[in-house]
Amino acid sequence: MRTRMKKVCLSTVKTVALVSGMMMVVAGCALLPDRDGFDHPPPYDDTWKADYTNTLAVATATVGDYTYTYVVTNGGAMVIGPTRTFKLRGEYFGTRYSHAVSPEPKGILSIPATLDGYPVTAIGEFAFTGLSQLKHIIIPPGVTSIGDFAFYYTGLTNVEIPSSVTSIGHGAFLACKKLKNVEIPPSVTSIGECAFASCASLTSVTIPSSVTSIGDYAFKGCAGLKSVTIPSSVTSIGRSAFEGCSGLKSVEIQSGITSIGEWAFAKCTGLKSVTIPSSVTSIKRGAFAGCTSLKSVTIPPSVTSIKRDAFWDCTRLNRVTIPKGATVERDAFPEGCQILWK
Repeated sequence: MRTRMKKVCLSTVKTVALVSGMMMVVAGCALLPDRDGFDHPPPYDDTWKADYTNTLAVATATVGDYTYTYVVTNGGAMVIGPTRTFKLRGEYFGTRYSHAVSPEPKGILSIPATLDGYPVTAIGEFAFTGLSQLKHIIIPPGVTSIGDFAFYYTGLTNVEIPSSVTSIGHGAFLACKKLKNVEIPPSVTSIGECAFASCASLTSVTIPSSVTSIGDYAFKGCAGLKSVTIPSSVTSIGRSAFEGCSGLKSVEIQSGITSIGEWAFAKCTGLKSVTIPSSVTSIKRGAFAGCTSLKSVTIPPSVTSIKRDAFWDCTRLNRVTIPKGATVERDAFPEGCQILWK
């Protein structure tokens, strides 16, 4: 299968893509192939993102039954999908992506640790995008980064991430709708925007204490996710990070985080209670909006700002205690909710 991409440089990852004739717009994870509730795309511009394959020599290596495409960078091999630029009606349209491996794997694929003697150290962007028959991927020790959209829209049910990985890129596992569980190793320090968004079958995820930031939309639309613990190492939860996780019933936010991002837990309709740690100073707009089962929320004295719509449409939230001196914007709480100042 070949993928046609139109890529643009933006403040966050924003990509327009055609896969098998199906239109997909990924604008800060705003729209997916079947929309998935991502219905607020931000604007984008017409500046094209540079492609590393234009400056690095592309090579292939056959290991067992498969041939892999790669480039050598910093002494290691980055597994990539070969690309070429093409035009439509005489104007630049984008880049056509094929896969980093051929023939198309079915079932389990174990990426080799070396290619032509070079250690495999990175999985490049879009490397395995759209491989619907790929069910289980084993990433070799030595890989330090998983690139943007590396496994986007694949048939993965399981993934083994080695302890050498330090970063998971934007949309790395976006829309892997059959992915059931993920154990993020303690080497990872950042989870990129949209990294696991719309993984509807994901029921559990382990976020290690090495992680310091959870990107915007990181787990948005993971409707099967039941519980999540955010360790004290995390200082920020991005915009819409867990929005639409309707099956989420338990959230443990450990002390360390200072800000809960806009719409971070919006539309988590199964969430019944939440305790905000004493390290938090600000609850951003819409952070818990639409949590229609939420009955209890504990807001610590450290909170000085509660933004508009923070708990809007939490229809079962009847009473809340707020620290004296905190700034509360209009419509922060649902109509009829009794506010007690303490």
